[in-house]
Amino acid sequence: MVAGVPVLSTLVGELVYSVLDGKTGYHVQHGDYKGIAIRIEELARRPIDMHRMGSQARLFVLKRFSKESFLTRIQVIMDQLELQYVKRI
Repeated sequence: MVAGVPVLSTLVGELVYSVLDGKTGYHVQHGDYKGIAIRIEELARRPIDMHRMGSQARLFVLKRFSKESFLTRIQVIMDQLELQYVKRI
């Protein structure tokens, strides 16, 4: 995704949340080789859409996994832990 390429993923693990179906790539069922081939063919026939999806994929991953995003999420966790600690005292 960071390379600006739409992703074809199966519906397992974090990929369910990391790939936005129809926006940053496509979800396909595990073992659905025909479905994978169809999606690849669709993207190859529509290079403008493929480029758009790839651009959206790159922006999504850079925003979601940026240093700033990570630090913000860690700060929220630390604030919650501090609040729980203070309530115990």
